[in-house]
Amino acid sequence: MENLETTPLTQWHRANGAKMAPFAGFDMPVQYKGIIVEHKHTREKAGIFDICHMGEFKLSGQGTKDGLNKIVSHDLNTLAPGKCRYGFLLNASGGINDDLIVYCLAEDEYMLVVNGACRQKDFDHIAANLPGSLSFTDISDETGKIDVQGPESLDVLNDLFDTKWNHLKYFNFEQTDALGFPMIVSRTGYTGELGYELYLPADNALEIWEKLAADERVEPVG
Repeated sequence: MENLETTPLTQWHRANGAKMAPFAGFDMPVQYKGIIVEHKHTREKAGIFDICHMGEFKLSGQGTKDGLNKIVSHDLNTLAPGKCRYGFLLNASGGINDDLIVYCLAEDEYMLVVNGACRQKDFDHIAANLPGSLSFTDISDETGKIDVQGPESLDVLNDLFDTKWNHLKYFNFEQTDALGFPMIVSRTGYTGELGYELYLPADNALEIWEKLAADERVEPVG
């Protein structure tokens, strides 16, 4: 049997009746109440997704922007702090190794979010093509990721934080410690609906997931 990795939420999924299956080397929930039911709920209210299997890298140091610009399709010269952009990690001939989102945390400081199945390969490729003077670390194991997606996701998020996030524009993000630990709230997602992606310490993922799941507008989605 395949030796699968787990996320901070795996036991919750199992305890709450999720149908589990291998995905990107992880033991992940495929569905809870059913794919169509969960799809409709995300389109009409709000769904939460365990995306903790994704890879997150941090990159910083003088010259980071110029070094990274050579291996991604993004134009980082037009990416200001507080903004993120979707694009591609490129190989030596300009072909595509992976798709990823680049977050500009500050001048010459970035977070890269890559697909879980490509995490090690992507990290090695990036490390081999950056100047050795830069700080480049894999923060995937210590980072949890929960997506809140659907037309009611903003109201759910506002209630979670007891504050307003209406100002956050598409592909913009903010760093906050309003819940007692560092978190990135990103106005992004892949559902086509209004939605947000939360990056937080892995140790806090279950606490936030349970708070979200307790909201009557929210259902977990495989």
